[in-house]
Amino acid sequence: MRRQTQVLLILLTLPIIIVACSLFGGANDEDTDSSVGLVTATPGTQTAVAAGSDSDRQPTATGTPTPTLHPAFPTPALTETWIAEQEFENGWAFAIQDRTEIWVAIFTDERGGDWTIYEDEFFLETERTGQEPTVEYGETPPEDKVMPVRGFGLLWVSNEEVRQGLGWGVWIELGQDSTLRYDAGGLINTEGEYVPRAGRYTLTNIGNDVFVFDEETSTFTWEPSSP
Repeated sequence: MRRQTQVLLILLTLPIIIVACSLFGGANDEDTDSSVGLVTATPGTQTAVAAGSDSDRQPTATGTPTPTLHPAFPTPALTETWIAEQEFENGWAFAIQDRTEIWVAIFTDERGGDWTIYEDEFFLETERTGQEPTVEYGETPPEDKVMPVRGFGLLWVSNEEVRQGLGWGVWIELGQDSTLRYDAGGLINTEGEYVPRAGRYTLTNIGNDVFVFDEETSTFTWEPSSP
């Protein structure tokens, strides 16, 4: 009788022991919630901490490093200079005073085209002689068009390619103090030395259109100030 009583007590207390183990016992790897712990991320994304205090749980942002030029690479060069410009039927002409050059930009599509550099013979002759050279025109412009004058006019009448490429002027020549930006091309060799290559010029005209001139391809792109 005593033995039967002991067996009965064991059977009655076994469920209580099992419940206590499940409530207060340690969890193994399979029982661990995968959402608890540290979550890492690559730079430029947020790193969320799921454990710890409330402040620890707030996402923290890791910024993406800003690329910097190699110390041997030239920084952009900015030249303050007077720039005259004139719009033509098929492009633009720019007189860059600091360089004594006329840049002719002829459209081959709606947002860019061919870029050619000429010496500003009108300016050079004026500097040499103290007098502006006479530009002889053999024709007159249509009623709604404009004849280029001074340096643009001398180049236009003396160069058939420029005349045919640009067409007639559609507005008078204008000028302003401006900034010509040059971004050097090139590379850094294995010895850490800068090897120069063709670069790009950028200027903003009076109408706030942006022109980018590529030395390597002798082309330009045009970004109008308004669509």
